[in-house]
Amino acid sequence: MTDPRGDKAKVEAGVRFAQTYILGRLRRQTFFSLAEANAAIAAALERINAHIMRRLGVSRRQLFETVEMSVLASLPDADYQFAEWRVARVSLDYHVEIDGFFYSVPHGLIREQVDVRATTRTIELFHRGSRVASYAGFWVTRRSGGVVFRHLDDLDAVFESDTCADLRQLICAFQPPPGL
Repeated sequence: MTDPRGDKAKVEAGVRFAQTYILGRLRRQTFFSLAEANAAIAAALERINAHIMRRLGVSRRQLFETVEMSVLASLPDADYQFAEWRVARVSLDYHVEIDGFFYSVPHGLIREQVDVRATTRTIELFHRGSRVASYAGFWVTRRSGGVVFRHLDDLDAVFESDTCADLRQLICAFQPPPGL
């Protein structure tokens, strides 16, 4: 493994060389458009890359094509997305509060600690390394009463429901214990 400090110094020296060379070549020229300035910079950069270096006997372009080009990896398909990680505890109503918004989790995680991964597009909740809930552009407040019904246990799901049919179904399914 190479020394990162040594690599950084080499990169900074290369950038300083290119900047000095390009600005030196273009300092007496006047440009009337950005495209014209970019074309002149590209020509100066091409001249730097085509120049054969004294110590190595090859140009920067040849060195890049023979040594570095074969080991370059392609860029990832998806853009990098910054994520903020937090730790939260699930309350008795199956919710976790994140920045004033409340997100439901499966009922079996009441009082458990979960990891929260918050990005600009999603909220993900993890318990012991496995994802238990994910919300994409979905915010729930206590006032709206929003709940993901699959997170509730059966009895609470019926009482959170707005229809009387669910309540009738629960009452019909109720079997009193023997001796009542």
